[in-house]
This record gives sequence, structure tokens and C-alpha cells, in this order.
Amino acid sequence: MPKTQKTSKEWIKEAAWALVQRGEKPNPAPVRTELRTLIDTTPSQVTLIKALDEFWLELSTLVTHPKVPDSVMRQVVKVWETALKESENNIGADRAALQAAKEEYEHRIETLTLTEKTLKSQVALQQQDLVKLEQTLQTKERSLAKANGLLDSLDEENKRLKKELPQQETRYAAFEKRVVAQYDREKTAREKLERQISGGPAKAKLTAKTKARSAKKVVKKSVAKRRLKVA
Repeated sequence: MPKTQKTSKEWIKEAAWALVQRGEKPNPAPVRTELRTLIDTTPSQVTLIKALDEFWLELSTLVTHPKVPDSVMRQVVKVWETALKESENNIGADRAALQAAKEEYEHRIETLTLTEKTLKSQVALQQQDLVKLEQTLQTKERSLAKANGLLDSLDEENKRLKKELPQQETRYAAFEKRVVAQYDREKTAREKLERQISGGPAKAKLTAKTKARSAKKVVKKSVAKRRLKVA
């Protein structure tokens, strides 16, 4: 009978049975290797797994069949026990791996929780610092606005004084002229009176000059003080 008349599952089961007869476990990898000696094509992984599931089911039924030869039965039982033992070992390893993964996951969750709490605490502190900075900035902005307002007022006052300065200088110049004229009139009257009293014109003239110099100093000091007040 040509090889190609069998289905893929039948070829897979035949390869698995050949492995059992040699005392080997029919895992997917050995079955694929055995299939290469039987057929030229390679079945898909899904087909291989399904065929092996059926093979194991058929093998469990065969173990209890009374007509199976002892030699075959011993090989089947040996492979069966090996498969069970490996399955138990795999389950134990899987459980250990699962427990380790669970513990690692719980540790990560705990670490993430602590990290989250720390980050929240840091964010809260930063928010408090931000509020304080905003309050400080607002205070400084108010102080700056107040200082700018005061500076503007001083600038306006300075402009006003500069604008009034020529008028003030004109007023004080006129005042100075009036004071000097008044002083000259008083000086003339005083000299005349002194000449009349002392009868000596030279002495009266000397006394008048001394008093004139004193009067001029007083006038200059008075004018200087008024200018300083204006400036």
C-alpha cells in the first residue's frame, strides 16, 4: 500500500507507536523525527498535537485489553509510567514556577504601592512648595507695583518742580532786587542820619560800608536757603 494513502493522523500514530515499541516516549519532537523516516511531508503542529492526544487515549484503552502481548504490555506500561512521572514532575515544576511568579508579582505590587505612596507624598510636598512660591511671588509683585507707583509719583513731582523752577528763580531774582533796593534806601537814610549825628562824613561812610557788607551777606544766605528748599 502506498504511503500517501494514510492520513496525517494515522502516520503520526504509527510513528508514536514505533517509539513506544522501542521504549521511548512519543513526545512531539521525537515523533516528528520518526515521521521523516516514514513520509516526505510534515504535518502542522495542531494536527500533530491532536493525533498524539488520540494516541494516548487509545493507548490507555489498549493497556487494559487482555489480548495485548506481555512484551508489548511491558513497553507500554514503562512508557506510560514514564509519561506519568514526567507529567507529575512538570506539574510540580509548573506549580513551583507559578508560586514563584505569584510571589514576584505580589512583591512587585507591594513595591509599586510603596512607590505610589512615596510619589504621592512627594507630589503633595511639591504642591505645598508651589503654593508658597506663588504666595511669595504675589507679595513681591504687589511690592513692586507699590514701588513703581511711588516712583511714578516721585517722577511726576520732579517734573513739576523742574517746570516751576524757572518761575521760582524769577521770583527770587525779583525778591533779591527788592531787598537790595530796600537795603540801598535804608543805607542812604542811615548814612544821612549818622552824618547828621556824628558830624563826621568819613566816619559815617566807613560805618555804612561795614553795615552794607553785613546786610549783603544776610541777603545772600536767605536767597541760598530758599533755593535749596525749592531744589
